[in-house]
Amino acid sequence: RRELSADAAVGAASDSIPNFSGEWAMDLKASDSLLPILSALGMNLVLRQLVSRLKVKQQIKQDESEINVVVKTSVKNDAFSLSLEGKPTMVTSLGGTLTEAISRWEGPKGGGGAR
Repeated sequence: RRELSADAAVGAASDSIPNFSGEWAMDLKASDSLLPILSALGMNLVLRQLVSRLKVKQQIKQDESEINVVVKTSVKNDAFSLSLEGKPTMVTSLGGTLTEAISRWEGPKGGGGAR
């Protein structure tokens, strides 16, 4: 579970998907640990401990077909874009390799979830 607290209002008309545009900060206390994911990516214990404690902020810009995300930490910033229409997109994983990501909104518009 990832819980984010929004600095900007997240809202959408009932006939469209939610718009997540705005500034977001991850609530580390309310979030599941990243340690299992980082371990599966092959990170050593010291690096896993460091990464799992980093404060994370995100700047999100979204339109009907794409979401653009800038992830900011005190160590580095990353940016990626995802199609919301199910089109494959290449993104760099935490391990530094290129990975194909497919994103689309599922369920009734204004509900459901991202996958």
